[in-house]
Amino acid sequence: MVDNNSLDISIPFEEIFSDYEENVDNRNALVRETTRDIFSNRVHTPPPLIRSRSPFTVLNQTSNRNIMSTPNPTQLAEENRYLNDELNRVETVLNLTRAEKDELSIRYNALSDRLEQSLRAQGVDISSDISSFEPERCILVQQNIDLRRKLEEEHQNYKRKLSNYQEGQLKQAQLVQKLQQKVLQYRKRCSELELLIERQKLDIDHIRLPTNTNVQSSSTSTLIYESRINQNTDEQDATAITLEEEKKKSSNLAEINTILREQLDQAHLANQQLSGDLHRLTNELQQVREELTKKTRDWKQEERIFNHYYNNEHNLIYDLWRDIVSFRKQFTELKGITERDLTRVRNDLAQTGRSLTSACFGFLTTTKTAEIQGQATTERERIDRINLESQIRENTREIADFQQRFHELSQLNEKLRMKLTEKENTITSLTRANQTTEISSSAMETRTRDISADTERVHQRLRDMAQAILNDEDYSYNIDDGGRTSPRRLSPLRGADRFESPERAFGRLRSPRSISPQRQVQTSIIRSRNVSPSFADSTFSAVHAALNKRQVQIHDLQTKLSSLRDSNQQLKDQLNQSEAERRHLEQQTTSYKLQIDELRRQFDSTAHERDRSKSALETSNHERTNMEKIRITLNAQIDSLRADCDRLQQANTELQRQRDLLGEEKEDLHKDKIRQVKENERCIKVIENLESKISQSKNDVTELREQFHREKLAKDVLTQEKHVLTDALSRSETYRAEVELDLSKERSESAALRDLLCKVQALNEGLAQDKIELNKIILLVEQEKNFIYDCVVCPYLKSSR
Repeated sequence: MVDNNSLDISIPFEEIFSDYEENVDNRNALVRETTRDIFSNRVHTPPPLIRSRSPFTVLNQTSNRNIMSTPNPTQLAEENRYLNDELNRVETVLNLTRAEKDELSIRYNALSDRLEQSLRAQGVDISSDISSFEPERCILVQQNIDLRRKLEEEHQNYKRKLSNYQEGQLKQAQLVQKLQQKVLQYRKRCSELELLIERQKLDIDHIRLPTNTNVQSSSTSTLIYESRINQNTDEQDATAITLEEEKKKSSNLAEINTILREQLDQAHLANQQLSGDLHRLTNELQQVREELTKKTRDWKQEERIFNHYYNNEHNLIYDLWRDIVSFRKQFTELKGITERDLTRVRNDLAQTGRSLTSACFGFLTTTKTAEIQGQATTERERIDRINLESQIRENTREIADFQQRFHELSQLNEKLRMKLTEKENTITSLTRANQTTEISSSAMETRTRDISADTERVHQRLRDMAQAILNDEDYSYNIDDGGRTSPRRLSPLRGADRFESPERAFGRLRSPRSISPQRQVQTSIIRSRNVSPSFADSTFSAVHAALNKRQVQIHDLQTKLSSLRDSNQQLKDQLNQSEAERRHLEQQTTSYKLQIDELRRQFDSTAHERDRSKSALETSNHERTNMEKIRITLNAQIDSLRADCDRLQQANTELQRQRDLLGEEKEDLHKDKIRQVKENERCIKVIENLESKISQSKNDVTELREQFHREKLAKDVLTQEKHVLTDALSRSETYRAEVELDLSKERSESAALRDLLCKVQALNEGLAQDKIELNKIILLVEQEKNFIYDCVVCPYLKSSR
């Protein structure tokens, strides 16, 4: 569940959503009213007569002024061409609007997916029970779901309308095919008429030849011909009446054409509005793209800053690790120095023991000579004996100090073993981090190599320390009764099998002819892998056994001390003779006291240095733990950023795939449009050819009329020829009537085509209006989405951060 603190926003959500819902309802009501008015004006009422912007306004005015004149076929062809161009332009605009609508739907889906992912990333499950959320968040989620449902319904309605439009286009293609068939029939009819006109011309040429011979015979039948001519004039008056009727019909068709042009102008204005809306939508899309690019730049800059910070922290950790390694080296050097000093002190103690034994033997030899002065010097010898006992006590105290020192060394060994286990754990964690992080792989490899080398050095130091302890055990001396030193040594096989000597290890490490660095790193890695906790346990057991043996030696020394005391009791009588030796021993004791004081000062200084080194080590360990915590948090942030990058890359690939699909659909639609345009151009060319043939037939009819008038003027001279010409004229009039009937049929077909074009334009206007409504709904949904994102998701993300 989302915390309540993440949704504590100072804005009153209920008032904002109520106002927003009222605005949405008002906008939807306005859109419905405008669409209802448009459809009612388009279906029930004719459009108002406004000035047309098409290039055919001049032709319309001339046709309205001169009603009796027939429209030119070229004008009709130009009008058809203009209408086809407008139809193609409307189709392109519809395709563009569909592409924009698809793009907006894709944007909406991407925004909704992004919102869902952000909510899921914050721990909100949208598919769970909505009642489990808070009321304000429930309202937001419910509105989001309702808007998505509405958008899907609008998308389905748009697809349905698009399918209806495609069916209308198929019907239009069928009508075009029917018109093509009629045009072919009309071509055949025109060819037949042309053949008949050629035959009439041949008949007239044949008639003109015998006119000169029949001039005299024709004068008798002029009256008959005049009566027939009057009949022909009556027929011409009837044809004139029919022509006037046809002209009235053509004027009506011209008015219908003006209405169609006005509707085309309205469609042009609607298309301009649609283009303006499309331009506005493209500008908004460009702004959104700029915002996305800005956000990507900000993300890249933040990633660059984070990488720089991470590199600096890594360098600091690396420097700290180098300091720790150098401190460890200094500590090992100090440890070696102290061990050398201890061996020197041990050798001095052995020399003092030897000197004491030699002094005792000398005392035995000089007792005979010192019997005379024994009584005077008994008190002095007693004092010397007390001093010797005090010196022996000091030696035992030093042995106890050495035992405590060995105990501290064992504790330090345990601490080092714990550090080794911690280092092994850090090595495993670093290897896991090396698998997850690809960027810092080389640095991690060098670090693991350094750590493995350090562990190898620590193991080597442990071996050296254990070997030193064992050597110390081996080279311990016992004072026997004869005054000789018998060193107790371990078996060489046991010491050599377990450890190497420090000199050999140091020479092996510092030898100039060593193994190559790569081979050394590999061997160190193999040794660090082979070294297990059992090795540390074995070394600890060996050191513990050595300490136990040291305690046994101390016990032996104590027993020997008691035997020496007994011998001292026996040698009391002989002390009187050892004055010279006593003086020498006094000098030696004073020198020994001075040496012991120096050793005590050195031990104090080493203890202080040890305390300082312990404190420095504790501070370095604390800093190292803090740096490890910082590194873990940084790795977690890197993982989250990588997950976000992967999510964005998946969304980008999905958008690219959808863009490719839309591009393919666009190419298919463009190919269909080109094919339709070519088909329309072919139909227009056929219609132009037919109209040119009709004009040629009209020209032929006018020529025949002129020829008939010339023959009428020459009726006094060529009556027979006039008779023949009247017959030919009657035939030509019949042919003209047929041609005019064909022309009226063509005009009716063109009117049907215009009606079909009007229907297509009406459908286009409806689709454009639907597109406007969809764009408005999409804009409202985007505003609502942005509002939801700004009011809920952004404060929640800020509060969670």
